[in-house]
Amino acid sequence: MPHVERNLRADLTLLLLFTFPMAGFLVRHWMSTIFVLLAVLLGCSRREWRLRYVETQERALLGIMLLYFLSFILSAAVNGAWAEYVGRLGVELRFLLFIPLYLLVREMEDAHEWLIKGCGVAAFVGFGQALYEGIWLGSPVVAGVYGNQIVVGTVHALYAGLLLERAWDARGTIEGWVFAMAALASAGVTLFAGSRGGYLVLTGVLMVWAVIRLPPRCTLVFLLILAATSMLLYGSVERLKMRVDAAIGEVDIYLTLEEPAKHEGPLTSLGQRFEMWKTAWWMFLDNPVFGVGRHRYNEVAKEYVEKELVHHDAASHGHPHNAYLAMAAEKGILGLLVFVALLLFPFGRFIAGRARPSTAGVGGVLLIVTFMLASLTESSPFYQGSFVSIFMVFLAVLFSASESKPVRPLH
Repeated sequence: MPHVERNLRADLTLLLLFTFPMAGFLVRHWMSTIFVLLAVLLGCSRREWRLRYVETQERALLGIMLLYFLSFILSAAVNGAWAEYVGRLGVELRFLLFIPLYLLVREMEDAHEWLIKGCGVAAFVGFGQALYEGIWLGSPVVAGVYGNQIVVGTVHALYAGLLLERAWDARGTIEGWVFAMAALASAGVTLFAGSRGGYLVLTGVLMVWAVIRLPPRCTLVFLLILAATSMLLYGSVERLKMRVDAAIGEVDIYLTLEEPAKHEGPLTSLGQRFEMWKTAWWMFLDNPVFGVGRHRYNEVAKEYVEKELVHHDAASHGHPHNAYLAMAAEKGILGLLVFVALLLFPFGRFIAGRARPSTAGVGGVLLIVTFMLASLTESSPFYQGSFVSIFMVFLAVLFSASESKPVRPLH
């Protein structure tokens, strides 16, 4: 009976990993639900909690996750407003739950394979959903069940990169062609989504993949093809051209303002971002050690507006739409350093492991690049529960697989 229970737990874990990329975009809050279920599954056995066989680099990653959560607690203790911090606890706890999640998936020999196959299914399902919303319903953006085109565009850009890597690994086979078609489908979802951040991530992911995977001569050819394809899509896909032209126009409008802070009318979307970034930077300079506290950006931004240092639109949002500046402004230098370590430490390990037989090393690089780029124009990658769940699950699976250590049976 214990053996049957162990196999059942392993099968349930792999099933949840397989459905994670797809179900998350079909059922609202399912990404968070699966994430919690995966963490709870470890609680069924106390033996996996033992850290005796955990490698040094794995301990370091788990330690960074613990420090990230503690930086949240420290910020709450210093800046007060505990009621607002309690409201954020559900998201921040995911960083702590990463520890049991990682200890679970590191024991699963096929976790990486099942997760990537789930991405393949999600790509085709997502493309069908994009066609329905974008063509049948005529929506200018594809927002999915979350009503957020940023999540859809960014995550499918990640899927496209992971599936391309899997297709390259299986090139010359039918399976390789299927994964290649899935990669194209996910890239298509990103284009339909209408998120400029998604376009940035997709371009960056494809460029990084080419640089680290292809020979130098092939890399140049790939980048030229990517540039030509981008120009072709820009000229032929109306929604893409509209979003890119709008971004260029918004930058031009902002640059023509001599004193944006004293501009009476509303700013454009990018103009607001520029003012919010400026505001967050000043918050960091004025509160460099512990920051102003979570959820206090809007409150403190109004003080800068009253002093006519920034435009009033800078205080129209609850965060500065840049994860790096958000961490610096709200948590200070301590929180920012932990956040940077959260990105750079696994990135370094993935770079070191990219030449191994497993495709997880390259996939891990693409994961970190995705969230690095997405964090330039949004705070949501590390503020929104669904985004955080995606990062945690993929990081746990890819990091454990890239280490190429012997797999220990579940007992």
